[in-house]
Amino acid sequence: ALREEEFAPVKNANGSNFDTPDSARLLVLRLHTRWVVAAGGFLTHTVPLYATG
Repeated sequence: ALREEEFAPVKNANGSNFDTPDSARLLVLRLHTRWVVAAGGFLTHTVPLYATG
């Protein structure tokens, strides 16, 4: 398994550059999006798949 599919570190508060609760949520969102698409599904809403701030 790929590391990014198993681990999303949360070491810093939101507002830091990396390893925040927001960045962990984004990694989970990306993973679940890949799973849906791989299973033949699709998204009906545009979701930003990048970090903001």
